[in-house]
Amino acid sequence: MKRIIIVTVVVSLIAAVAYGGSPYMPTDAERARWTLHDMKSWKIALEAYRQDNGSYPAGATLQDAAVAVEGKYISTVPMHDAWGRAYVYESTNSGFILASAGADGRFDRSSWATAGQLDSLEGDAVITEQGRFWLRSWKFR
Repeated sequence: MKRIIIVTVVVSLIAAVAYGGSPYMPTDAERARWTLHDMKSWKIALEAYRQDNGSYPAGATLQDAAVAVEGKYISTVPMHDAWGRAYVYESTNSGFILASAGADGRFDRSSWATAGQLDSLEGDAVITEQGRFWLRSWKFR
């Protein structure tokens, strides 16, 4: 029994030293990748909703869209990006916009009409009903 306790203490000390004694903190690039995956899940759920109902959810808020798709098209909708900030969802005349503010946490709505890949993780990532997935996304090196 004494040997088991000693081995457990030694393993715990090695683990604490190996991990610096602090919890893991993901990088902004890792957070951006997780966010893009969650946004793809939103896109798939919204497209499935449109196929069944003839239009995208008409709600004006993220919560309205979540109520429309959660349970039937996606088990649990991600309401926050990997930085912990709520996505913005807007219903448009013919579709939707879903955006993440990125690493800086500030939305720049004037940039949402500009398609392409962003060099900085601080720009807004945006998906719409247009195109395959992304209107604006982050570029990874």
